[in-house]
Amino acid sequence: MLTCTKHCGGFCRISLTVVIGRQNGDDKQTIVHVSVRKDGKQWDSLNSGVGVVTREAAAEKSVKVLILDSGEEVKIDASLENPLRIGDGVQFCFARNPKNNRVDVFNVERIELPEKDVRRINGLLRRNPKGFGFVEDAFAPPQIVESIDPSIDEVVAQAVYAKNPTKGEYGWRVIELNT
Repeated sequence: MLTCTKHCGGFCRISLTVVIGRQNGDDKQTIVHVSVRKDGKQWDSLNSGVGVVTREAAAEKSVKVLILDSGEEVKIDASLENPLRIGDGVQFCFARNPKNNRVDVFNVERIELPEKDVRRINGLLRRNPKGFGFVEDAFAPPQIVESIDPSIDEVVAQAVYAKNPTKGEYGWRVIELNT
């Protein structure tokens, strides 16, 4: 998407197709051709996805979103009027860099919390002496367990079905605890 500066002062948007390739025996890739897509819309060439916020923005930390179809967690720059909170549902467009497999997320919008791979659990917080815990079968990391007073056992947990980064297996993980 390119912002027009010719006739409207930058208020219209022009969708483009950009062809990147090698020309004239050159080793480097370069822009070979650019053309206007008359029926194009902003972000329409990217994949779309839905997810849930798993970390709020804080000092020197960006918002983190779990992409529900892939189970990947990505950092995003979310500058919405109302800040995103843990457990908020979001929809977005994304692109995967084929060289380093990094996922970049764009055009984030708040939506109703998806029902897929997200659940609310009312139950007992079973604490482990090492600091982590469980609510039913959902793992609660130490920083989340610490957010609840040690004298409280009955909790309401927001959990997501996500990939364990160390084991590579999927399971339920608590992203928020309330009393």
